[in-house]
Formats: sequence, C-alpha cells, structure tokens
Amino acid sequence: MKKYSCLLYGLLFFAFVSCKKEDFHVEEISSNSINNSLLGNWYLEDVPFDTLKLKRGYTFKQDNGFEYLEMVINSSGDVLGFRHRLLGKYEVKGDKLTMFYSHHYIYDFNKGEYEDIENLKPAGEANLPKTVTSDFSQDKNTLTLYFPPCGPNEFCTDVNFMTYYKE
Repeated sequence: MKKYSCLLYGLLFFAFVSCKKEDFHVEEISSNSINNSLLGNWYLEDVPFDTLKLKRGYTFKQDNGFEYLEMVINSSGDVLGFRHRLLGKYEVKGDKLTMFYSHHYIYDFNKGEYEDIENLKPAGEANLPKTVTSDFSQDKNTLTLYFPPCGPNEFCTDVNFMTYYKE
C-alpha cells in the first residue's frame, strides 16, 4: 500500500511540474507574439492644426528601441517639420509595454509652430519608465495603449488611452 501511495504522489508531482512548465511556455510565446506584432510604425489619426495637420506616432524596432514623433504635415501628407521627439527602449511582458524614455526633444515655441528635426532642443530629464497596458485588434492593425494616472513631474498624456494604426 505504501508503495502505491508513493507512486501516486510521484505521478501527481510530475503532473503538477509539467503543467507549470507548459504555462510558462505559453506566456513566453504570447509575449514574443506581441513583441513581433508591435514592430513597425504606428500612428494616430491626423489632428487638424490650423490649415495643417499633426501626425503623431511610434516606431518600434527589432532591437527594442523606439522613437515617438509629433510631425506637422500639409494636406498632401508631406512632413513640414517636427514638434516633439522621444527616443528610448521598450520591453514587453504579457500585455504590459514598458517604455524607458532616454531622450526628449521639443521645438522652440518662440520660433514658430515646428522645426527641422535636427533643430529640436532637449527638454530635460526623460529617463523615467512609463508602463502602459497594450491591446491589439484581432487583425493586428490597431494598437491601443492604456495609460495609468500621471504622477507629479511626469511626462504623460492627459487621456486614459490612445489607439494607433499600423502604417
């Protein structure tokens, strides 16, 4: 009898361990899938800006680098200049996207509404991590970022979520 109970406990142990390993593997595939779907250019709908439009979006790269740009475009879609630029690294864990801002540049408000990208000025400290929850549409063509509440002196948006479209 003792032999059978030891055998039963042994089988239960191996069943439990193999389930845990499988769960971890599924989570890893899920994160890799999100990371691969994230690569590329993502933009918001163009926002009217006087007679021009603002185009804002992220580019996520294979090396886990990202760039955020806010551009001024004309009615033909030509880029006339830039208002903001953020650079940094990102990581994905489950549906959490954490962006580590390393550089933040802005245009000089006194010189007009936009500037060439090389004339944007550093905007101070930007090395704060920003963790957002992300959600992809079924067809992987829309990316919604859900933002937590802003902390004091934190670079963040005044909305709870933004939906970006794959370019």
